[in-house]
Amino acid sequence: MEKKEPFSTPEEWKDKGISLYGQENYDEAIKSFDKAIELDPNDAEAWNYKGETLLVVGKYEEAIKCYEKVIKINPKDAKAWYNKGTAFLFLGMLDKALECYEKAIEIDPNYTSAWRDKGDSLQELGRYDESLICYEKAIDLDPEDYKSWNNKGYALYNLERLDESLKCYEQAIKINPDYELAWKSKGFVLLNQGMLNQALASLDKAIELDPKDAEAWNYKGLALYSRGDQGCIGSYDKALEINPNYVFAWKNKGIYLLDQCRYDEAIKCFDKALELDNTDEIAWYSKGVALYGLEKIDKSIKCYEKAIELKPGFADAWSGKGHSLKDLGIYEEAKKSFEEALNIDPENLDAKEGMREVLKLMKKD
Repeated sequence: MEKKEPFSTPEEWKDKGISLYGQENYDEAIKSFDKAIELDPNDAEAWNYKGETLLVVGKYEEAIKCYEKVIKINPKDAKAWYNKGTAFLFLGMLDKALECYEKAIEIDPNYTSAWRDKGDSLQELGRYDESLICYEKAIDLDPEDYKSWNNKGYALYNLERLDESLKCYEQAIKINPDYELAWKSKGFVLLNQGMLNQALASLDKAIELDPKDAEAWNYKGLALYSRGDQGCIGSYDKALEINPNYVFAWKNKGIYLLDQCRYDEAIKCFDKALELDNTDEIAWYSKGVALYGLEKIDKSIKCYEKAIELKPGFADAWSGKGHSLKDLGIYEEAKKSFEEALNIDPENLDAKEGMREVLKLMKKD
């Protein structure tokens, strides 16, 4: 005997799906929305609900197909255009995301979230001035939108307007004192301003709100390192415990160990960072410094050259290469390396000292 379905209308299946979504039972929610669609293939709301659920579980391409169904049924559905843009944003398809957000705004000029997420897409494209306009529009529409305040702060940070950036994070926190991202971002700006104690207070608050935020632990490590506090390594280790593939934490831990002349341990950290991202010129340079400390001069040169290949204007890498060549007695090449460093950064003290040393040695020869 065929099993009888518990519901007979799209509305009942949608209600069931919404209930399952609220319980985070996403697979079953999707099945319920499918049942509603089966009964009424033109139920735009059911397609939208299914798309939103697919977004949550990371099935972005499938979500886009749902939103396209909605748009086919109702081309003026601003929410579907917005959600489609969000799916493209998650896929890193920023130009397509922008098109969708602009379409949503064209349909509904007062769509706060569309203005905010358009700003996010522009930020990802490095178009910070344009993103700032979008966040300001979102804030005009909803002055209590703490996410727009936070993201405006990020745009201002990228435009090197740090004091203004800080005020935006503080406004986001004023609206929502439990918004962990704003506390973390505020801490990072304070760190960059050298206000280390205040930075640590903000980062500790962020960690209190979300102890599993690896980035907050990494920033705390940087603040402690900047203060000369050996406890920084514990923060880096915590970040790596949460996310073992966190390149910046591996690199920052390595830099601390390098400062402590713990060269072998530092190299292991840099190797791990480079295993995860072999285009990180700082990791290559720092590994070169550690190898130089172990008197593995030939290997250090290869690391400096890799850093220079990735960033030809890296004055410290040119200077490091110069010191290694000098120690090998290759004075003319060492001199050229120091010259390159000083052409990039005429005030580079390490390169100036290296140049003085190599010129003395060349005179003796």
